[in-house]
Amino acid sequence: MKKLLAKTTRAIALILMLLTFSGLHAQNTFTLTIQNIHQTSDRVLEFDFYLLDTDIPSKTFELASLQFGFMVNSSIYAGGTLGVSDVDTSSGLVVAQRCTANPNDNTIIGSQTEVKLIFPLLTAGQGTIISKVSPGTLLTHFILTSSVPFPVNSNPGIAFNPSVVTNPYYGTKLAQFVAGISTPLDVNIGTTNAFVQGTQPNLNTTPIAVSNGDWNTPSTWVTNLVPTITDDVLIPSGVTVTINSAAANCKTLNVAGALTSTAGINTLTVNGDVTVTGNLSTGANTFVLNGSTTGAGTIDATSGTLVYGGTAAQTISNIATNTLNNLVIANNAGVTLPTTLTVSSLLTINAGAKLTNPTGATLTIKNVNINSDNTNGTGTFVDNGTTVNTVGGTTNVQQYLTTGRNWYISSPVASAPTSIVTGAGSLWNYTEANSGTLLWNVISGSGNFGVTRGYVANMTANGNINFTGGTLNTGALTILSSTLTRTGTVSTGFNLVGNPYPSYLNWASAVATTNTGTTNMEPTMWYRTKNPSATYVFDTFIATGSGSGIGTTNFSGGTTAVTGYIPPMQAFWTRVASGQTSGTLAFDNTMRAHQDQSISTNRLKVASVSTVAQQLLRLQVSNGINSDEAIVYFNPNASNGFDRFDAEKMSNDNAKIPEIYTFAGNEKVVINGLNNVSYIEELPLGFTTGENNTFTIKATEISDFDLDTKIILKDNQLGTENELKIGNNYSFISEKVSTSTRFTIVFKSNSVTTGIGNTAATASESIFIYKNQDGQITINRKDAIGEGNVTVCNAIGQVLTNVTTTGTVTVVEKKFIPGVYLVKVTLAGKNITKKVIIN
Repeated sequence: MKKLLAKTTRAIALILMLLTFSGLHAQNTFTLTIQNIHQTSDRVLEFDFYLLDTDIPSKTFELASLQFGFMVNSSIYAGGTLGVSDVDTSSGLVVAQRCTANPNDNTIIGSQTEVKLIFPLLTAGQGTIISKVSPGTLLTHFILTSSVPFPVNSNPGIAFNPSVVTNPYYGTKLAQFVAGISTPLDVNIGTTNAFVQGTQPNLNTTPIAVSNGDWNTPSTWVTNLVPTITDDVLIPSGVTVTINSAAANCKTLNVAGALTSTAGINTLTVNGDVTVTGNLSTGANTFVLNGSTTGAGTIDATSGTLVYGGTAAQTISNIATNTLNNLVIANNAGVTLPTTLTVSSLLTINAGAKLTNPTGATLTIKNVNINSDNTNGTGTFVDNGTTVNTVGGTTNVQQYLTTGRNWYISSPVASAPTSIVTGAGSLWNYTEANSGTLLWNVISGSGNFGVTRGYVANMTANGNINFTGGTLNTGALTILSSTLTRTGTVSTGFNLVGNPYPSYLNWASAVATTNTGTTNMEPTMWYRTKNPSATYVFDTFIATGSGSGIGTTNFSGGTTAVTGYIPPMQAFWTRVASGQTSGTLAFDNTMRAHQDQSISTNRLKVASVSTVAQQLLRLQVSNGINSDEAIVYFNPNASNGFDRFDAEKMSNDNAKIPEIYTFAGNEKVVINGLNNVSYIEELPLGFTTGENNTFTIKATEISDFDLDTKIILKDNQLGTENELKIGNNYSFISEKVSTSTRFTIVFKSNSVTTGIGNTAATASESIFIYKNQDGQITINRKDAIGEGNVTVCNAIGQVLTNVTTTGTVTVVEKKFIPGVYLVKVTLAGKNITKKVIIN
């Protein structure tokens, strides 16, 4: 019985031991992969081995031991010998575990060659902790080298051997430390846990240079074919290819050796990316690069021309000695310069292309051409860094103008002569302080364009005018009070100025309250242009704060609103504020930008961008041929009188163009900024026409009003009311008239502003408490009779600040951390309290 018990005990112990080892054997999962298989020459193939821990996060995989046995297709080195090596410098294994012995490739089995590789053994605690982050831990980088070129279109056929194999196969084996014990793991080939990631590439299917020679000689390439625009080209280390007999083309280019070009008129065009770890030299020729440029090598274009012409944004890099001879920017998506660059001969920005000199960068240039045409618009240059002009250089900036219309222009070049227009047309500028016919001054004879001044040009033929004679305007530029006046008796306060830069100018930034260089100016600017029916009209844009604003849609026929991005070489109207006799405008490089010149209305005109969400009504009147627009919007910082949130109406002075407008005080305005929709009962809508006709009024935009708000157009002459909705037109007949009484806009809403514990209903109806667009607590009063007190408490009632009201709008300047606050306003013995959330 004792013997039986002892045997039973030993059997149970053995079973438990087996179960324990079985558990240790199976407790971890992994994937062993070969990745990044790529050819680096006509006879060299390289790839990486990775090990990934795929077990649960709480379990750690410590590598105990490792050996590879994998097969390679012997036909890839037919007629030669195969050398194998590994590079461990970038391995993720601890140094003591990296492979130090040379791989063994002496075993040929059938049509395959077996490669063997073994790694050192370590004790527990010394092994590598394998990564759980894909692709895992890099074990080694492997290189197969044939003594002869790989056969064209051959496949390497790389595959792991499993862990259990029979002689002469060499198994792939893997073990991990589990509780300090080296525990073997099963390696299963295929897609289970040991496989090649992705599809193995066929070899020598694309042009790889096999010897020094001419690009256009077939024997230079392993395929015995000259590369085409669809080919990925590789020039290996130690090989030099020369372009010397004709133009060259390829899809992508990898230069590990050298690519050069002899004197002539040859061109290399690379449609995709360029990788340079060796040297690429243009010689005296032209290289067109349409993709990205990477690598530790250099591009030498000190005696040729480099063209950046991609369709996605590019950054110039890899330039030897940071110097180029000729640089051509032909990329409409934009090119960014490196930190330091010298263009010793000519910088050209093609029509519609964009170039940016980034912050902190220095560009040194001699001659500059910025081109323009009727299809692509004008090239633009944004200078956020430093541009240095070499003495003796020439600057040319083109602007394409058509005949038969007046163009409002300005010069992007210092000291550009006015003869570029007067020699082929007529030119005028405008003086606000003059009166009558003296407002417009005919420019004739010699002289230069004034920087930041606006002009009107009328050309006798279609074509480019060329602003030349100085350097590109850049940096801080100010229009002084001696130029911007409000002393004239005709169109009082209106001044014609111009964008001085070869880029777009952000008007909202120029008139922002943070720009102390701009003073006494209204935040509105106007374009004088032709609408689709070839009639001169005014388009208006008003900056409303935070870099945004609202614009009319006259130019684009009522579908797209103008923005505050003023095109290069565009003149526009500004106005000195009421009550002032002069003003100043200050521009600088922070206000410059690029816009999409593929949109035709972006050339000496502008298209729409999104603005800060606010309640907005856009109305349009039309006689079927010409149209006009009026805008009403609500901003809690605006008053209901005339202020900087309103844009005055500039009449088109054309009987065939009907006009609509509203009123801010006694001023006719095209854009009317009002305080709150609850304050507006009826808003007069002015209407003017110089002819008898049938007209329509419609709403082209109704934005951000409460769902229960109805907007009514009242025809007081006919006694009708019509709800304005998108898609609804109101038609009417009118004789020649200018009236402010026929039409009224009515806003009807059931929404009521409420507070917490109001002592009087009238208090909540006349006081609005909210967070403004800058995140500040703001109190807006319907009237400003008497002053009161504002108390701000946190959610548990602690008083954080007390301030006195200041007129119609009071802004609490104190900064609050995110949270819920109670704001109490005491005014004329009445209280209103409201929650405000700061986030």
